[in-house]
Amino acid sequence: NDAERVSACVLEDPPFFRVTPVEMQQEPGCFSWKDGFVVTHAFLRQGDVADPTVYYAQHSYLFSLFGELRPKIAEWTAQER
Repeated sequence: NDAERVSACVLEDPPFFRVTPVEMQQEPGCFSWKDGFVVTHAFLRQGDVADPTVYYAQHSYLFSLFGELRPKIAEWTAQER
């Protein structure tokens, strides 16, 4: 409301796009849907892994993009936790 006094602006994780929950689930999919919501809901529905960080490392969409490195990332995460 006072543009003359603003010299800079820092945007922290701004929503640069707008997408509905239905659109998130449509192919090709949305990263936050695949790597956030899907993994989180799967963690909450399971009972084998108690640590959400370890579960994320084991099931994350992001880490799946690393191919054969994914199991090692999951193992390292479990060791550190």
